[in-house]
Amino acid sequence: MPAPEAVAGSGVAGLSGYAGPVRPSAGRIAALQYLRAIAALMVVGYHASHYLAYFRKPAGPIHLWESTLGMWGVALFFALSGYLMARLAPVTPPGRFLLHRVARIYPVYFVAIAVFFALSPVIVGHVFTPRFLPSTLVPVGPAGYTLGVEWTLLYELTFYVFIFLLIAGGQVRAIPGVAIGWIALVIGWRLAFGEPASLEMPVIYQLPASSANIGFACGLLVPAVTRRLRVHPAWMLAGLGVLLLDIGGVIPADRTIAGAVSALMIAAALGAQPSGGGLAGRIGISLGDASYAIYLVHVPVLVAVFRWLPAAVPLPAAWCVAFIAAVLVGQLFGAIDLRMYQRLKRRIDALGETRALRLAWVYAGFFAVIASWGAATHLIDQRQSDRAAAALGLIASNGALDDAATPKALNARLAAADRDFTTPHGAIDQTQRLPDDKIAVQGWAIDLARPDVRAWIAVYCDGRQIGWAERTRLRRAEAAQLAAETGADARSLAKTRFGFTLATQASVCPAGARLTVIAADAGGRAFALPAATAP
Repeated sequence: MPAPEAVAGSGVAGLSGYAGPVRPSAGRIAALQYLRAIAALMVVGYHASHYLAYFRKPAGPIHLWESTLGMWGVALFFALSGYLMARLAPVTPPGRFLLHRVARIYPVYFVAIAVFFALSPVIVGHVFTPRFLPSTLVPVGPAGYTLGVEWTLLYELTFYVFIFLLIAGGQVRAIPGVAIGWIALVIGWRLAFGEPASLEMPVIYQLPASSANIGFACGLLVPAVTRRLRVHPAWMLAGLGVLLLDIGGVIPADRTIAGAVSALMIAAALGAQPSGGGLAGRIGISLGDASYAIYLVHVPVLVAVFRWLPAAVPLPAAWCVAFIAAVLVGQLFGAIDLRMYQRLKRRIDALGETRALRLAWVYAGFFAVIASWGAATHLIDQRQSDRAAAALGLIASNGALDDAATPKALNARLAAADRDFTTPHGAIDQTQRLPDDKIAVQGWAIDLARPDVRAWIAVYCDGRQIGWAERTRLRRAEAAQLAAETGADARSLAKTRFGFTLATQASVCPAGARLTVIAADAGGRAFALPAATAP
């Protein structure tokens, strides 16, 4: 991060860390570091519960850490990012602004995915090769991300490019007005049309109206507000009260509320001016320094711990072991991260502003090209998805899903109408109720006569559709088994994405309800997988 004098000699961003260690005398920066540490721990805690439920499959949800804290952690990260971008914009030339951001996000991310690639046989049981487009961290729509947390970085980098354009266009003073307009856009869009599709994997034209932006937009307003009035530190307690009401279910979990309250907590923290001294202070600052690295690596660490931890370890102990391991590994990566960034920042600062601006425009152009490609391919994909959905809608309208027909009977009807897969294979691995009050359905489906044809998965609960997703996962074990049983090309199947994981709100499907899972392609052919029951 840059080190503007306006922020007491240190630079911060929501997810992407400090330029260097924070001096304890920098009270306002210490306060922000504590918030960033808390945000990182919230997200790690939520994912620890999520993946513990996935691997251990307890009888009921795991409430060691409430799922809404994951949402609040991200909202706090985004609000911090908005605040710091608003502070940096008036004092940083546009070229250096964007190059600092790029140097802050990408190097440690590439280190993390390289380490994950090397250790993926241990972590997930097979070699996981990162894909190019998702690794650009440009919003291109649903994609197979490597670390499982990249969706927030899509937003962060879009924020950075947006602020860069404002600085380069001489519109820094317009930032508060832009932020207010952005908040109005998000709220108005939600009231008129609901939440945009693919909140966590948007294409560029879906991203601006997402409610996840509220934290960033409200954070952009914090400097303007705090220049005019001092927000008393007691407002921190009010923010914590809203958080507790959310956890208790008194108010609904909502990203708009979380984003606005997070910005309020930042404004209050700036007035607190903590010293940053003492053991607790030093731990908080250290965690804040490493929060971006912790965020990047925590999911692979959690997966590895839960995969290898003996089943005899009690659930609370397993949660604690995984949580601590994720934080410690993140601290190690954080030390590497800061050293790399400090070296890159010195090189960027040594550039002339003309050259820095030219390089920044190169990155902005790269971002625009990849984002445009993602938007164009998404529109094409959406047309194929709509065709597959229309075909399934026709099947449902004919009453095939309204009764208790078995998958065998449904497939017979499809065959009679010449709408079946030619050589279908598939299975539902598991259905599971997750701690964030969602039902997850995981499995695979493929037509060996046409293995490369794209297909989508629809989930019906007692005849009512509750989920829709494309097959995006490799299934190497099933590919090898199918090749051995049918003589299909094992190497080709190993590279074919015919697995799926689909999550939907548990409230729309009661426990014990009949789940019907159907694979369908854009040509109107379909295949019903073996029966399942809602958990």
